[in-house]
Amino acid sequence: MKMKNRVVMVRMLLLRAIAATLPISAAHADTFNSNLLVGASSDMDWSGDAMMIAPGAYEFDVYVNQQWRGKFTLRIVKSDDESIFVSLNDIPALGILGLEALTGEGDVELKQILHGGKSDLVFGEMKVMLEIPQAYVEESSRNWVNPDKWDRGINGLYSSYNVSYYDLDTKESGASGNRSAFLNLHSGLNLGGWHLRDASNFSYDDRSGHRRWHNTSRYLERALPSITGVASAGDRYSTSRYFDSLRFRGLTLDKDVRMLPDKDHAYMPLVRGEASTSAVINVYQDGRSIYQISVPPGPFAIRDLMPTGSRSDLNVEVKNSGGKTEYFVVPFATMADMMRPGTDDYHLNIGQAKIDGNDENPLFLQASYARGVNNYWTLFGGVTGSGDYHSYLMGSAFSLPHVGSVSANVEQSFYDLGGHKRSGEKYAVSYSKYFATNTNLTLANYYYRTRNFLSFSDYLSAKDAKLDPMQRNKQVFSVSLAQNLPDPYGRFTFDAYVSDYWSDVRATKQYSLSYNNTVGKASYTLSLRRSDYDQNFYESVADDEGYFSQQLRSRSKSENSAYLSVTVPLTLFDRPASLTARTSFDDHGYESSSVGMSGVLEQVDYSLSASHDHEGNNKAVDLYGSWSANKVNLSAGLTEASDYRQASLGASGTVLAYADDVMLSADTGNTFVILDAPGVENAMINGDARRRTDKRGRALISGASAYRMNDFMLESDERMDSDVDVLSNIARVAPYEGSIIHIKYQTDTRKNYVLDIEDHAGSALPFGATVYGEQGEEIGHVAQGSQLFIKADSMPAHLKVRYRKGKRAEECTINDINPSGINICA
Repeated sequence: MKMKNRVVMVRMLLLRAIAATLPISAAHADTFNSNLLVGASSDMDWSGDAMMIAPGAYEFDVYVNQQWRGKFTLRIVKSDDESIFVSLNDIPALGILGLEALTGEGDVELKQILHGGKSDLVFGEMKVMLEIPQAYVEESSRNWVNPDKWDRGINGLYSSYNVSYYDLDTKESGASGNRSAFLNLHSGLNLGGWHLRDASNFSYDDRSGHRRWHNTSRYLERALPSITGVASAGDRYSTSRYFDSLRFRGLTLDKDVRMLPDKDHAYMPLVRGEASTSAVINVYQDGRSIYQISVPPGPFAIRDLMPTGSRSDLNVEVKNSGGKTEYFVVPFATMADMMRPGTDDYHLNIGQAKIDGNDENPLFLQASYARGVNNYWTLFGGVTGSGDYHSYLMGSAFSLPHVGSVSANVEQSFYDLGGHKRSGEKYAVSYSKYFATNTNLTLANYYYRTRNFLSFSDYLSAKDAKLDPMQRNKQVFSVSLAQNLPDPYGRFTFDAYVSDYWSDVRATKQYSLSYNNTVGKASYTLSLRRSDYDQNFYESVADDEGYFSQQLRSRSKSENSAYLSVTVPLTLFDRPASLTARTSFDDHGYESSSVGMSGVLEQVDYSLSASHDHEGNNKAVDLYGSWSANKVNLSAGLTEASDYRQASLGASGTVLAYADDVMLSADTGNTFVILDAPGVENAMINGDARRRTDKRGRALISGASAYRMNDFMLESDERMDSDVDVLSNIARVAPYEGSIIHIKYQTDTRKNYVLDIEDHAGSALPFGATVYGEQGEEIGHVAQGSQLFIKADSMPAHLKVRYRKGKRAEECTINDINPSGINICA
């Protein structure tokens, strides 16, 4: 990538110089036909015979049948015919089958692993393209990177922050205002692949005088790719798919599915079949082809289907080469507990419980395991053990043709509470189904707890006398249902939640029904909600002696409400914006309304709204804006209401320190990439005008995708003005989760100089003649009109120009260089 247009023409002139110092894709370069050249240039020897490939080891991107396999170090050997060698240790990562006979260590010639195929070394892009018969190629999972290519990064220290401040002034006489602040920090220290993590926050409130620094978690972790897991030690929350989470101090071992190929992250069935001849397999869902592959005769298995968002059954079409077509159906329904056949998941926690405000901190062990048995069946189970408490869980998720997906489990707890041994059970079932009527039963959950069932966290609270067993849930039911109507009639959604208790407390019930549709470009939503619950309050009660005390009471309460919102897209200052109006109603009629506008202007997000609340006849105007700069995100808000005024300020970003620098970023995250392109200032990163290199050519990017290949491209626009050349403006890296990666681009920071020259007789020098500096290094060429183009850190004191006339070598020297006049080469 060139940083100024005027140096574009130098590319051709520098080609020969680059080729002379770096390896090229063939042992012999092309021989140029000079018949079209005139003058002294026609006498030049343009043969590239002298430009042989330099022997040595070089890093190349290697592609197998157009699929990128990673960066590999290949050894180039210069002989009569060029040879390329690859390390035997790297061959498994290439995904080439049928090479079991190649064992041991050392290198092997590349052509020995091609099974009769061919290779193409594209030097200009530093890549090697291998073409191999498909039968010998192991299909790689899409978007997956071999663990050998994951990068643990460098040592460093970082802290991602989010700070906010609020200033509230009331307009009522005698009422005081309120000032509050909140700081949230997620920090880390990376040393040699070990990660120390800390999550803490600070809160302040001037009205109550409350000041508190609270640590949520602090632990040391390390990724273990050999077992697809992460081990950690310290203070954190327990990890399990089936048990309640609690804070503890100890050891954790978790499977990290992000290390796996994408196809193993989410459930999709395995499609198996038999092709009688060479065949084309098509997989359809909702009438659309979602996968196609050609297979040879014999059994086939499709393992890498990816979720499409639909939950309809899969229709498989097998087109045999003889014209015969076969069809079969693979039922498909899924939920969170379903796993792909052959995949598993595990979580292990060992340590001491650390519940805030609880004096009971016993040692405990908690473990769970799940495995996908086949297309229709997933098994899982778990155990918790701690002194006088034990619980066991067994369950299964299964997909039934034409029925849907069901998950069911039972957990039984045994414990000693106050000298009384008790036990109880919890039964849970979930159901999910997509119906042919476009009805999507997203999830229906139900669980029932017997009177004596206690989870481990409930047990600790009860043992510490902080839990009334009668206040625990008895049963809970929830359902989420969506119905798509034929175009253009929109979509209905329904949600319900019912919770009952082992006491005389009234069951909590919540229902919501929503309708969404569009009219032209405008969209609208109508929602109806109902809530039934018990509201707690304190009441002064006099005893027999006339003394009053506060006693907790409850009353049943029901609320009905309706909401309507309309959003209209706009264009403001040639930028997208939207206008939104909302109104709500309750049991007494009109409740509130608001109208607002929001949009984006360059790096600023903004919103302006006006609202009215019927209760108290309160009116308010709200203005909010956020500015996403290169190194920090800033926000500010102002609300002017009938009875109060509130102002807010906020900032978020990341501070990171490593051996060479301290850097700032507006992004927050825990997987960082430092881009370092010396001398390249204000270059855009991946086309994002808000993310640019600083004056040193550096930029800090957070939120990189762990265990996946990330591309970072430097691009120029009108804000960038630099003479620096980037030899390759694209870098690729697959980081470990939580790592700090340092990518250094190869840049040429030398300056460009242009000189007018002629020989001692006043004639022009031949086009293409090579220019050498004071140390004999090649630094430029002679261009048209006898102009000399060179790149150097500073103007040399003298130059040498060498060229050939036929078979005769010529050389002249320029002394006393005049940048603005004619220079004589004698």
